[in-house]
Amino acid sequence: QSKIENLQSNIKQALPHEIRTPLNIIIGSADYIKSQIKIIPKEEVLEMTENILLGAKRLQNLLEKYIFFSQLEMLADSEIEIAKLKRNITAFPDTYVYDIAYSICSKSNRFDDIQLNLINEKVAILDQHFIKICNEIIDNNVKFSDIGTKIIIDTYIYDNYYCIEFTDHGRGLSAEQINNLDTFIQFDRRKYEQQGAGIGLAIVKKLVEIYDGVLQIESKINSFTKIIIKLPLAD
Repeated sequence: QSKIENLQSNIKQALPHEIRTPLNIIIGSADYIKSQIKIIPKEEVLEMTENILLGAKRLQNLLEKYIFFSQLEMLADSEIEIAKLKRNITAFPDTYVYDIAYSICSKSNRFDDIQLNLINEKVAILDQHFIKICNEIIDNNVKFSDIGTKIIIDTYIYDNYYCIEFTDHGRGLSAEQINNLDTFIQFDRRKYEQQGAGIGLAIVKKLVEIYDGVLQIESKINSFTKIIIKLPLAD
């Protein structure tokens, strides 16, 4: 009951802020262009439209995450649907990890920071869900560590699991933040702009649970974060 109440409180507090921020960018930029269209230079119009597009994509990304998590919550109540999902196989997880890591790091000028040590083995998970897990974690690795610090991803087999370790040397998480992972808490909102990082990790946790996997987080504030995902091997 306490967790449910905490979740409801955090959604009420975080979601309006998360929506207002990109909406303010969109509305403010559009209103400025409308009121000053006759006098502002073309370059400034272009800059403002870029801000509108950025705000719209940010809002879209946030809403898609909340919708996806809601779908997972409903899915988790259906044993039949979960059984169907567990019959899926990701045949080349190492390829997905490689492509996602270099795609995200390249966009953030972190291409030289990535270090991969990958092996391949078939995993009992839907491809799209495996991709979602990797996207959310690697995106956080990049967002919350500085350029020039290493982001290390290792994969290996242990105890019939395909294990993936994601390590960054950023600001880290406290024990309380890790324990409150499933409550959508936007950690240290006053100090950092996370844009849905709490919901992103909650999605990862839920997906891992659906596939009978294991999620482990090791972290030290202002030092490192290591997220270990263990997913069952395919038969």
